[in-house]
Amino acid sequence: MRFRFSIYTFNREGCMSYFKSFFLLFFSLIFSQNSFSASKYTVIPHGHSLSDSAPSVSIQADALGHYTGTLLINNVRMPFLIDTGATQVVIPRNLSYSARLPLGKAFQSSTANGLSLSRATHIDSLKIGNIELKGLEAFTSEHLDHVLFGMNALRYFRMTQDGGIMTLTLSSDSLSKATTISSVPTPLPHYKKTWSKTVTCDENDKNCKTSYR
Repeated sequence: MRFRFSIYTFNREGCMSYFKSFFLLFFSLIFSQNSFSASKYTVIPHGHSLSDSAPSVSIQADALGHYTGTLLINNVRMPFLIDTGATQVVIPRNLSYSARLPLGKAFQSSTANGLSLSRATHIDSLKIGNIELKGLEAFTSEHLDHVLFGMNALRYFRMTQDGGIMTLTLSSDSLSKATTISSVPTPLPHYKKTWSKTVTCDENDKNCKTSYR
């Protein structure tokens, strides 16, 4: 009887250890899945929005509470951050070269890192999920590593937040344009610099120096 009791005790302890391991593995899988999905955004297909028939994009907040994802500018993939404090879309300078964006007038802008050199530009196509915006004005910045999705793009959407998920739904006055929104393109100003040439020589006209300004 003592021998049988020891076997019964061993089996019971083994079962408890097995169930503990199973539950630890189960909860670790759930946690890792949530951590992974925090950096993703979910696209709701056209005509199947959770709220209405308008095209929508749902973006889940990351660990810091920021709404981030990936978009296409002129068909070049770029990371983005929803920024309601930015008046326009702002693009990292190095990524603007990849998208072959035109560069307009240069100016200084104030950022969290101090003064930054920015330049005006124009986006032919911006795609987020299955929604495409056309003809957007934007800026480039040398101190960014992701696109700031600013208010001149957000104005086309109705924004809702629920449980750490932001849903961008095309506003009712934009539905007639389906998934493409066109604004009137504003051509960038063309600045042509005029150079003046100056030639100076010594008294013997042998040693001459040419300068441009």
